[in-house]
Order: sequence, then structure tokens, then C-alpha cells
Amino acid sequence: MKAKANPALKLSTSMFLNAHFDLLEARPIRLSGSEFHVLDMLDEYRSPLRHGSKHLRILLDPSGHFKEAAASHVVLEDDNLSAVEIWLRVLHDKETQRSYTVAVSVLRHLIILADKYIIEDLSPVCTWFEEWFDRWDTIHRGSTPGVNAVRELLYPTWRLNHATAFARVTKFLAYEDSGHVTESYPRDDGTHLHLPPRIIQQLNAAKGRLRNILNQHLLDVTKELFKANCRCKEKAFFGYGKALYKVNVWPPDTEALRNSIHTITDRLAKFHFTAAPGSCRSCAKNYNGIVSNACSYTLSYFDGLCLDCMDMTKTENDNKDYWRHNEQKEWDKECRATHGEPTWYFSFMGRKENEDRFRRRPGQAEKEVRFMAAE
Repeated sequence: MKAKANPALKLSTSMFLNAHFDLLEARPIRLSGSEFHVLDMLDEYRSPLRHGSKHLRILLDPSGHFKEAAASHVVLEDDNLSAVEIWLRVLHDKETQRSYTVAVSVLRHLIILADKYIIEDLSPVCTWFEEWFDRWDTIHRGSTPGVNAVRELLYPTWRLNHATAFARVTKFLAYEDSGHVTESYPRDDGTHLHLPPRIIQQLNAAKGRLRNILNQHLLDVTKELFKANCRCKEKAFFGYGKALYKVNVWPPDTEALRNSIHTITDRLAKFHFTAAPGSCRSCAKNYNGIVSNACSYTLSYFDGLCLDCMDMTKTENDNKDYWRHNEQKEWDKECRATHGEPTWYFSFMGRKENEDRFRRRPGQAEKEVRFMAAE
């Protein structure tokens, strides 16, 4: 069923004096039914619209041929009222506290409007978004927002170039999403707005790496017990496996496929096992410490994807700036988000052949990152 269109939106350019002062004094713009009144009586208040949007620049050009240039009302069809108000306010530099309380879904409409009206400079709304995200983050601090709500932030944080927010969102999904990480968006609005597939691919690769790291640390204990020659190894093996089973983390690889990384580590926080008295030194390990360290290492491993590292590798060049981080071992040098080597690695957006070509350079084999195999 076709979604119900938003009511026509009217930009009033005369008569509404109170609305004019509302805009100038940064008070909430008055909404009246299907009309959105903004007085741009004076040319100085029409000019931000023309300068901000290539579409409106032509439409409202006083020397042009369009009737809207001299009209008292300009009707914008099928646009989100909240998104239009925010754009008008940021273009006039008249934001209000109320504008920072809009729902996550409005963010996509801000981008839809930018595309529709050819607003090439997104910096005014990017600045507004920084404050919006800080407030959203404060509200959810100490609680866990829903996975779908955070998925909705993937595209806006990327498109509005908020590096720290994008890192936070991608890290959250890598640890909290129980399945394959995907975008989430309204079915009736902005379905053409998608992240490049490579980003989703790398985010899921990072999520898979987290799962493998945790499995590896938990199962390394059992490998050592298999190699032992003592008589107590069977009891130690069974006791360790049973303790994992009691907290619903056995077998670890299967449970990690069904649940989020954070769910598994929360379960492992309840893990407890001590080898039977009289066990040999090989079997009398600190199993509780091993499991605790496995969780700590996994939870601190990935810092989310880095927009700046991604930007270094999205072109067709040989990505010298990106690979220089590997040589200097300064993984977040000149990046806006603080991160370690794994984030740098998974933020590679370039062609595979460029990566292979770099690694074939003389002497590079000795310098190459080994963290994928060494852990």
C-alpha cells in the first residue's frame, strides 16, 4: 500500500510578521495545519535559501523566469516538516533547543532534502547533527538503545561525516547485533539511501573476527588438556566444559553464532570453575582468569570503523597514507576517532589488488601486520 504523502508545505514570504520574528528570535516556527510559515519578507532572509540550495537558487532568482521568485507562497510537495524546519534554521543560523529532540527518522529526511534541493554544502546540518548526537548519546548513556534504532544511525552518521558517532555506532552493532549486521530504514522514505556494500561487508568481517577471537581463547584451554598425559585431564576437561554449559556458552562457536558478542560475555561473567583438589599443575589452571581475560580482550579489541581511514582508501590510488599507519604503527594518526590496529585494518575500503600490491613491495613482508594470525 502506498504511503500517505506529507501535506504540502508552504513557505510564506509575506504577511506573517509574527512568524518572521519567530525565526529571527529563534523561537519555534509556527505550524498551522498543512502550512509552515516562514517569513522571508526581506531579501536578506531569502538569500540563505538561495545560497544554500542550487535548486532554490534558480527557483527564487529575482531575475529568473519562475513565478515562485515573486510569489508569496512557495509550495514544497511531500517533504518532512521537521526536516525542512531544521534546514531553514541552520541556513539562517537560528537553531532552537526543540530542533535537537527530533526522532532518528528525521535524519534521513535531512539528507533526502539535501539531495532533492541540491544542497551541496552539508556543513551547516553536520554541525547541528554533532549537537543532536551528543544529546542522543547522553540520553542513552547507562542504557542500551535498541539495535534497530542504532542501525538507523548508520547511514546518517556516515553521510553527515561524524567520525566519532560513526565509530560508536559501528562498534555498538559489532558487539550488540546478534545476526548479520544490516542497515535499517523506513520502507516508505529514503529507500535509495544506502551505505556502500563494502562498509557493511567490513563491519560484518570485524564482527566475525570478534567471535573467532573469543572462541579461540575459550577453546585453547581444551586443546592443552587434549595434549596432557595426566590422569586428571578428563575431569578437568569435563568440568570446564560443564561450567561453560551452565552459563549457556557451550559449544562456544555455536552460541556465538546465535547471540551477540555482548550477550556471550555477559553470560561468561557468571562462569566459575576450579579444578578438583589434587589436580596436576597442567590441569589446575586459573580457568576463571582465563575466561575473564578472554572477555576483556574481546571487548576492547574493536573500536568501530574509522571514517578517516576509510576516506584514505576509497579512491583508486595506492593508498599510501593508509599504509603509512602500518609502517609507523600509529593507527589513528590524524584520525578524529581514537582507535587501535583492528579498526585501522577493517576500515580498508580500497581494492584488494591495491592491498596485495602494497604487501608485495620489497621489505614489506617483514613489516606486515600479523595480528590476524598471531593472537
